[in-house]
Amino acid sequence: MLTALALTLALAPAPTEIKLTIDGTDRLALVVAPAKISKPAPVVFAYHGHGGNARYSVKKFKFQETWPEVICVYPQGLPTKTPNDPQGRRNGWESTRSESNKDLKFADALMKEVKKRYSVNDKQVFTMGHSNGATMTFMLWAMRPNVYAGYGPCSAPGARGVTVSKPAFIQIGESDEIVNVDLMHWSLSQIKEVNGSKTPGKSLGKHLTEFAGKAPLQTYIYPGGHSLPDDVVPAMARFFRKIAQDQK
Repeated sequence: MLTALALTLALAPAPTEIKLTIDGTDRLALVVAPAKISKPAPVVFAYHGHGGNARYSVKKFKFQETWPEVICVYPQGLPTKTPNDPQGRRNGWESTRSESNKDLKFADALMKEVKKRYSVNDKQVFTMGHSNGATMTFMLWAMRPNVYAGYGPCSAPGARGVTVSKPAFIQIGESDEIVNVDLMHWSLSQIKEVNGSKTPGKSLGKHLTEFAGKAPLQTYIYPGGHSLPDDVVPAMARFFRKIAQDQK
Protein backbone atom coordinates (compact mmCIF):
# COMPACT_ATOMS: atom_id res chain seq x y z
CA MET A 1 0.00 0.00 0.00
CA LEU A 2 1.29 3.45 -0.88
CA THR A 3 2.04 5.80 1.98
CA ALA A 4 0.29 9.19 2.00
CA LEU A 5 3.48 10.90 0.77
CA ALA A 6 4.04 8.35 -2.00
CA LEU A 7 0.42 8.75 -3.09
CA THR A 8 0.80 12.53 -3.16
CA LEU A 9 3.92 12.23 -5.30
CA ALA A 10 2.25 9.73 -7.64
CA LEU A 11 -0.67 12.10 -8.20
CA ALA A 12 1.46 15.26 -8.55
CA PRO A 13 0.98 16.87 -11.97
CA ALA A 14 3.90 16.90 -14.38
CA PRO A 15 5.62 20.27 -14.95
CA THR A 16 4.21 22.46 -17.72
CA GLU A 17 6.58 24.46 -19.92
CA ILE A 18 6.27 28.18 -20.44
CA LYS A 19 8.35 29.45 -23.34
CA LEU A 20 8.77 33.18 -23.92
CA THR A 21 10.91 35.27 -26.24
CA ILE A 22 12.49 38.27 -24.51
CA ASP A 23 14.43 40.73 -26.68
CA GLY A 24 14.95 37.99 -29.27
CA THR A 25 16.12 35.38 -26.74
CA ASP A 26 14.12 32.25 -25.97
CA ARG A 27 13.40 31.79 -22.27
CA LEU A 28 11.97 28.83 -20.35
CA ALA A 29 10.18 28.18 -17.07
CA LEU A 30 8.53 25.07 -15.66
CA VAL A 31 5.28 25.31 -13.72
CA VAL A 32 3.88 22.75 -11.29
CA ALA A 33 0.30 23.71 -10.47
CA PRO A 34 -2.51 22.01 -8.56
CA ALA A 35 -4.67 19.80 -10.76
CA LYS A 36 -7.69 21.83 -9.65
CA ILE A 37 -7.65 25.52 -8.75
CA SER A 38 -11.03 26.40 -7.26
CA LYS A 39 -10.07 29.92 -6.15
CA PRO A 40 -7.20 32.34 -6.87
CA ALA A 41 -4.07 30.55 -5.73
CA PRO A 42 -0.75 31.65 -4.20
CA VAL A 43 2.36 31.54 -6.39
CA VAL A 44 6.04 30.97 -5.62
CA PHE A 45 8.75 31.81 -8.16
CA ALA A 46 11.87 29.75 -7.30
CA TYR A 47 15.23 30.71 -8.86
CA HIS A 48 18.04 28.15 -9.09
CA GLY A 49 21.69 28.82 -8.33
CA HIS A 50 24.50 29.24 -10.86
CA GLY A 51 24.84 26.11 -12.94
CA GLY A 52 21.30 24.91 -12.21
CA ASN A 53 18.24 24.73 -14.40
CA ALA A 54 14.46 24.65 -14.13
CA ARG A 55 14.16 20.86 -14.04
CA TYR A 56 16.74 20.66 -11.25
CA SER A 57 14.78 23.30 -9.33
CA VAL A 58 11.57 21.25 -9.51
CA LYS A 59 13.38 18.35 -7.82
CA LYS A 60 15.49 20.42 -5.40
CA PHE A 61 13.06 23.00 -4.05
CA LYS A 62 9.88 20.85 -4.24
CA PHE A 63 7.50 23.57 -3.11
CA GLN A 64 4.69 21.53 -4.68
CA GLU A 65 5.23 18.83 -2.06
CA THR A 66 5.42 21.13 0.94
CA TRP A 67 2.64 23.51 -0.13
CA PRO A 68 0.29 21.59 -2.48
CA GLU A 69 -2.11 24.53 -3.00
CA VAL A 70 0.58 26.77 -4.48
CA ILE A 71 1.41 27.37 -8.15
CA CYS A 72 5.17 26.69 -8.34
CA VAL A 73 7.13 28.49 -11.05
CA TYR A 74 10.72 27.43 -11.76
CA PRO A 75 12.43 29.87 -14.17
CA GLN A 76 15.62 28.91 -16.00
CA GLY A 77 18.57 31.26 -16.30
CA LEU A 78 20.69 31.85 -19.37
CA PRO A 79 24.20 30.51 -19.94
CA THR A 80 26.69 32.84 -18.27
CA LYS A 81 30.42 33.19 -18.76
CA THR A 82 32.65 33.10 -15.68
CA PRO A 83 36.43 32.72 -15.22
CA ASN A 84 35.85 29.03 -14.47
CA ASP A 85 33.47 28.58 -17.38
CA PRO A 86 34.45 30.99 -20.19
CA GLN A 87 32.24 29.17 -22.71
CA GLY A 88 29.10 29.97 -20.71
CA ARG A 89 27.85 26.42 -20.28
CA ARG A 90 26.20 27.02 -16.89
CA ASN A 91 22.94 28.86 -16.35
CA GLY A 92 22.73 31.86 -14.06
CA TRP A 93 21.12 35.23 -13.45
CA GLU A 94 22.22 38.75 -14.33
CA SER A 95 23.09 40.91 -11.33
CA THR A 96 22.95 44.39 -12.91
CA ARG A 97 20.07 46.33 -11.38
CA SER A 98 18.48 48.33 -14.19
CA GLU A 99 15.33 48.19 -16.29
CA SER A 100 17.46 46.86 -19.16
CA ASN A 101 18.30 43.72 -17.16
CA LYS A 102 17.28 40.80 -19.36
CA ASP A 103 16.31 38.64 -16.38
CA LEU A 104 14.16 41.40 -14.89
CA LYS A 105 12.31 41.61 -18.21
CA PHE A 106 11.92 37.83 -18.17
CA ALA A 107 10.54 37.92 -14.61
CA ASP A 108 8.02 40.62 -15.56
CA ALA A 109 6.89 38.78 -18.70
CA LEU A 110 6.73 35.47 -16.85
CA MET A 111 4.52 37.02 -14.18
CA LYS A 112 2.08 38.24 -16.85
CA GLU A 113 2.04 34.84 -18.56
CA VAL A 114 1.43 32.94 -15.33
CA LYS A 115 -1.47 35.25 -14.50
CA LYS A 116 -2.86 34.74 -17.99
CA ARG A 117 -2.78 30.94 -17.68
CA TYR A 118 -3.76 30.47 -14.03
CA SER A 119 -6.07 31.98 -11.44
CA VAL A 120 -3.61 33.88 -9.24
CA ASN A 121 -4.11 35.72 -5.96
CA ASP A 122 -2.17 38.94 -6.58
CA LYS A 123 -1.63 39.42 -2.84
CA GLN A 124 -0.02 36.00 -2.42
CA VAL A 125 2.87 36.01 -4.90
CA PHE A 126 6.30 35.13 -3.48
CA THR A 127 9.81 34.70 -4.80
CA MET A 128 12.86 32.84 -3.49
CA GLY A 129 16.21 31.63 -4.72
CA HIS A 130 19.44 29.93 -3.73
CA SER A 131 22.93 31.36 -4.30
CA ASN A 132 22.88 33.19 -7.65
CA GLY A 133 19.10 32.74 -7.52
CA ALA A 134 19.10 34.58 -4.18
CA THR A 135 20.90 37.46 -5.88
CA MET A 136 18.03 37.46 -8.38
CA THR A 137 15.54 37.43 -5.50
CA PHE A 138 17.22 40.42 -3.82
CA MET A 139 17.22 42.22 -7.17
CA LEU A 140 13.47 41.69 -7.49
CA TRP A 141 13.02 43.02 -3.96
CA ALA A 142 14.97 46.14 -4.86
CA MET A 143 13.40 46.65 -8.31
CA ARG A 144 9.88 45.22 -7.80
CA PRO A 145 9.13 45.68 -4.07
CA ASN A 146 5.37 46.01 -4.56
CA VAL A 147 4.94 43.00 -6.85
CA TYR A 148 5.77 40.20 -4.41
CA ALA A 149 4.28 39.52 -0.97
CA GLY A 150 7.52 38.10 0.42
CA TYR A 151 11.10 37.16 -0.45
CA GLY A 152 13.27 34.14 0.39
CA PRO A 153 16.96 34.66 -0.51
CA CYS A 154 19.26 31.81 0.58
CA SER A 155 23.07 31.60 0.67
CA ALA A 156 23.86 34.99 -0.86
CA PRO A 157 24.04 38.69 0.06
CA GLY A 158 22.28 41.37 -1.96
CA ALA A 159 20.52 43.94 0.24
CA ARG A 160 21.93 46.88 -1.73
CA GLY A 161 19.04 48.90 -3.09
CA VAL A 162 16.40 47.23 -0.91
CA THR A 163 14.43 50.05 0.73
CA VAL A 164 10.87 48.71 1.20
CA SER A 165 10.05 46.55 4.21
CA LYS A 166 8.63 43.18 3.16
CA PRO A 167 8.23 39.76 4.78
CA ALA A 168 11.46 37.81 4.30
CA PHE A 169 13.02 34.43 5.02
CA ILE A 170 16.83 34.51 4.88
CA GLN A 171 19.16 31.49 5.13
CA ILE A 172 22.91 31.60 5.84
CA GLY A 173 25.48 28.82 6.22
CA GLU A 174 28.19 29.87 8.69
CA SER A 175 30.76 27.67 6.92
CA ASP A 176 29.82 28.72 3.40
CA GLU A 177 32.79 27.88 1.18
CA ILE A 178 31.56 29.88 -1.84
CA VAL A 179 29.97 33.10 -0.58
CA ASN A 180 31.54 35.50 1.93
CA VAL A 181 29.79 34.87 5.26
CA ASP A 182 30.55 38.31 6.70
CA LEU A 183 28.96 39.90 3.63
CA MET A 184 25.84 37.77 4.08
CA HIS A 185 25.58 38.88 7.71
CA TRP A 186 26.05 42.52 6.67
CA SER A 187 23.27 42.05 4.13
CA LEU A 188 21.05 40.56 6.82
CA SER A 189 21.76 43.52 9.11
CA GLN A 190 20.62 45.86 6.30
CA ILE A 191 17.41 43.89 5.88
CA LYS A 192 16.79 44.03 9.63
CA GLU A 193 17.15 47.81 9.46
CA VAL A 194 14.77 48.08 6.49
CA ASN A 195 12.23 45.79 8.15
CA GLY A 196 12.57 47.43 11.55
CA SER A 197 13.32 44.04 13.04
CA LYS A 198 13.25 44.04 16.81
CA THR A 199 16.03 42.17 18.61
CA PRO A 200 16.42 39.75 20.15
CA GLY A 201 14.44 37.46 17.91
CA LYS A 202 12.28 34.57 19.06
CA SER A 203 13.68 31.07 18.59
CA LEU A 204 11.39 28.78 16.59
CA GLY A 205 13.61 25.74 17.02
CA LYS A 206 16.92 24.55 15.64
CA HIS A 207 18.55 27.22 13.43
CA LEU A 208 15.27 29.18 13.00
CA THR A 209 14.61 32.63 14.51
CA GLU A 210 11.73 35.05 14.00
CA PHE A 211 11.95 38.84 14.29
CA ALA A 212 8.98 41.16 14.68
CA GLY A 213 8.97 44.59 13.06
CA LYS A 214 7.39 46.59 10.25
CA ALA A 215 7.46 43.31 8.31
CA PRO A 216 8.14 39.82 9.69
CA LEU A 217 11.56 38.29 9.21
CA GLN A 218 12.68 34.72 9.76
CA THR A 219 16.30 33.57 9.58
CA TYR A 220 17.71 30.08 9.20
CA ILE A 221 21.36 30.24 10.23
CA TYR A 222 23.19 26.94 10.56
CA PRO A 223 26.82 25.81 10.88
CA GLY A 224 26.99 24.15 7.45
CA GLY A 225 28.15 25.29 4.03
CA HIS A 226 26.70 26.64 0.80
CA SER A 227 24.26 23.82 0.04
CA LEU A 228 20.60 24.38 0.85
CA PRO A 229 19.55 22.21 3.83
CA ASP A 230 16.56 19.98 3.15
CA ASP A 231 14.42 21.56 5.87
CA VAL A 232 14.80 25.15 4.62
CA VAL A 233 12.09 25.05 1.94
CA PRO A 234 9.49 23.45 4.26
CA ALA A 235 10.24 26.16 6.87
CA MET A 236 10.06 28.87 4.21
CA ALA A 237 6.80 27.43 2.87
CA ARG A 238 5.26 27.61 6.36
CA PHE A 239 6.40 31.24 6.61
CA PHE A 240 5.01 32.14 3.18
CA ARG A 241 1.75 30.32 3.91
CA LYS A 242 1.30 32.36 7.12
CA ILE A 243 1.91 35.58 5.17
CA ALA A 244 -0.58 34.44 2.52
CA GLN A 245 -3.23 33.73 5.16
CA ASP A 246 -2.73 37.23 6.59
CA GLN A 247 -3.11 38.81 3.13
CA LYS A 248 -6.30 37.20 1.86
